[in-house]
Amino acid sequence: MLKYSVKLLTALLIVILSAMVFAGETGKIHGYVSDSENDNPLPGVNVILEGTSLGAATDSDGEFYILNINPGLYNIKFTFIGYAEVTIENVRVTRDLTTNLYTLKMSPEAIAGKEVTVIADKPLIEINATNEVRVVRAEDIKNLPIRGYANIVALQTSVVQDGGNLHVRGGRAEEVGFYVDGVNVSDPFSLTRTGSIPNISIEEVSFQAGGFGAEYGSANAGIVNTSTKTGRDRLQFTGESL
Repeated sequence: MLKYSVKLLTALLIVILSAMVFAGETGKIHGYVSDSENDNPLPGVNVILEGTSLGAATDSDGEFYILNINPGLYNIKFTFIGYAEVTIENVRVTRDLTTNLYTLKMSPEAIAGKEVTVIADKPLIEINATNEVRVVRAEDIKNLPIRGYANIVALQTSVVQDGGNLHVRGGRAEEVGFYVDGVNVSDPFSLTRTGSIPNISIEEVSFQAGGFGAEYGSANAGIVNTSTKTGRDRLQFTGESL
C-alpha cells in the first residue's frame, strides 16, 4: 500500500511541476470570432496554429483560448463550414503574456472561395503585463550589432554593464536573476551570470527591472528571461560566421 502511495505522490508532483514550467515559460492566445454580416458570435470555429499541434474551438460566445504556446511568430488559421477560411500571419506570442486577437470577422459563403490572409500588427505596448516588461524579439535581435543576451539587456534603461556584469537600478551583479527557458543559469557560488547563447538561437529576451512575481524570490534588482527557438514542422537551416 505504501509503495503505491509513493508512486501516486511522485506522479502528482511531476504533473504539478510540469504545469508550473508551462505557466512561466509559455504564452497564450485569446480572441473572438463573429459573423461579418450581423456580428453574431460563431461557435465551433476551428482555430489552428499552423506548423504545430496546438489549436482550439470557439465556445458559444465565439471566444477561444490557446494555451502553452512557445514564444515566437505563428500563422493562425480559422475554418468553419459555410464561411471563407481566414489566416492571420505573424502573430507574436510572448512568454508569460496573453496575445489578444480582437474580434475576427468571417464572411459567409455557400461555395468554397478565396482564402483571406491578414497580417497581424505588432502592439505598441504589452497591455497584459502588470509591470514594466521590455521584450526584445528575434526580428529585432538580428539587426543589432552585438552578441549575447547580456549585451542586449545592457541597452535597456536602468541597466549598467561593468566588466561583463549587469547592474540594474544600482543593485549588485548577484541581485539579477538570469533564466534560459525557465532554468536559472546563475553561478551557484557567485550568483552572477554564466554562459551565453548565440543570437540565432534566441527567440526573445524579456527584461523586468522591478515588480516581478514571487517565483523570482532569489532576485532583488531585475530578471532576465531568455527563450530559445523551438522546432516546427518544416526543416530549416540557419548559420552565422565571424
